[in-house]
Amino acid sequence: MVFVLASLTACKKDSDPTPSGVEGNWQITAINIVPAFSGISDYLAIYTLAGDTCPSKIAYNFKSNNSLEITAPATCTATKNELNDLIGVDNTTTWKVENNKLILTTSTFAQTVDLTVNATIMNLGVSDLLLSDNLKHTITFAFKRI
Repeated sequence: MVFVLASLTACKKDSDPTPSGVEGNWQITAINIVPAFSGISDYLAIYTLAGDTCPSKIAYNFKSNNSLEITAPATCTATKNELNDLIGVDNTTTWKVENNKLILTTSTFAQTVDLTVNATIMNLGVSDLLLSDNLKHTITFAFKRI
């Protein structure tokens, strides 16, 4: 199931998202689902409950040349691939900020998501995503700067 990267909003001094706000290394800390999907409100917690520490070892490097580099130890390849599919990114992804939105483009598709970012936290979210429970959900991918 592929989710679009959602709400990344820049909260710098001027409150406007800028590439310098997104640029840098990030680690995913939560995948919040509202309303909860099949009783799950934080998809990332499933990894923790299963004893999978890989999400904390995956780095999302939004580079100054507007490319995205995703790195993880070889033992975390499966988790990295699953999270990338959920977020809708891969190592071909390019990014740009435009009108308080983050535009992510891979070799196969482009998506525009809301953007919230400050010096330490970045959120990517998508609203009105229809899931298999036939309800519209808001998905927010939360990141911390590393």
